[in-house]
Amino acid sequence: MIRMSWAVLLLGIAWLSAARADDAVPLDQLPKAVADAVKTRFPKGTVTEASKSTVDGKLEYEVTLKEAGKNIDVTLTADGVITFIEKEIADRELPKAVSAAVAKKAPKAMHQGAWVGIAVKDGKETVDYYWIDLLSATKRSVQLEIAPDGAIVQVVREITVKDLPKAVGEALQKQFPKAEYKSIEVVIAVEDGKEVRTTTRWNC
Repeated sequence: MIRMSWAVLLLGIAWLSAARADDAVPLDQLPKAVADAVKTRFPKGTVTEASKSTVDGKLEYEVTLKEAGKNIDVTLTADGVITFIEKEIADRELPKAVSAAVAKKAPKAMHQGAWVGIAVKDGKETVDYYWIDLLSATKRSVQLEIAPDGAIVQVVREITVKDLPKAVGEALQKQFPKAEYKSIEVVIAVEDGKEVRTTTRWNC
């Protein structure tokens, strides 16, 4: 859900990096250890797609499935050890502290969906964050990453080319003169309630 292939412009400077897209894996070619681990953890789920990628020199798989109408992404090692789970959840499943943070940060926004990110270590699952998809009053996408205690960790806002600082727009034009931008987002990291750094990323 959260993992995408983006070109990234950091802090408005023409420092560019293209993220490599994951390689799709046919479901009948998933390693048995990976398929078995997903089936054991989510026995009622239906696998819909899978991919593999190399992270820090290690091969990992991401398996997407449906369970009770909700999407679930499971990240595993090549030998079938689950390391992370992202689950689509209903708004009513959000902790009160998280719901309160959303209401305070974006009181007029329309809720589009919510996810919970769960880190898995030695078989123990620990909630890492909640991810809330919103639609602002101006019909722009807004996404919030919120810690379990209600602290906002990251804000992602959809913008247009016209909203970009002049230097950023010029850098984009120079680097990708023929590009057509499907979407542009500003990613704002938050620490102790303060916005500490901004990254602009776009999909073209």
